[in-house]
Formats: sequence, C-alpha cells, structure tokens
Amino acid sequence: DWGLRVGPRLEWLRAPLVSAERYREVAGVIDVERLHRGDWWSFTPEAGWRQYERSASTLSLSDPDLHSSYLFIAGEGFADVGLPGSLRARVSGSGRLEQHEDASQNATSLYFSLDLRRNF
Repeated sequence: DWGLRVGPRLEWLRAPLVSAERYREVAGVIDVERLHRGDWWSFTPEAGWRQYERSASTLSLSDPDLHSSYLFIAGEGFADVGLPGSLRARVSGSGRLEQHEDASQNATSLYFSLDLRRNF
C-alpha cells in the first residue's frame, strides 16, 4: 500500500511570441504515496533550478528582462481520509520558496485547501 518514486524532472518552456518567458528547469523529485483502508496520502518534495533564456531580444528595451533565473524548493501534499459519521476530509496544500539571481524577485507561496464531504 506504499508507493515511492524518485528521480529527475525536466521542463522546457518555449514561447515563440514572448522570448522573455522561455526557460529550462531541472529538479529532483521524491513522490511518496500511501493507499490504506480507503485513505489516500501523498507528499511530493522537490528542489531545482529554473534558467531563463537570455538573448539579444530578451535584453532589448522593446522586450524587457522580466525574469531572473532562480533556485527553488517546493512541496505538495494531499490526503483524503475517512472520518466518523460517513464524513471524509480532503486536504491539499503546496508551498514554494524561490531564491532569484535578482533578489527583488524572490518569492514564497503557500496554498491550502480543506474539503469536508458526507457519503450518502
């Protein structure tokens, strides 16, 4: 009832019309999951580097440098569990910390959701 996946994640965004949005990202990811007696638990931490492309057009005045490359750590969690009285709780959340080359773009985010359901 346990699952474990570990490995790299590669992402490449091509944006032909907006060169400032183009990037490549590499991250290490661990995905832990448990399905047990009707309950589902999942947790996925990751860490990596996003490198924005730099070109002559990216650095021109007509197409400003909107992003700086950054190091990040992030995590996502999810649980769907049974509660007494035919109730179920679904909880999800994610957080991310970004450390940019341009410190004025550093960012932190945290999202959380709770859903209570009644089984009929």
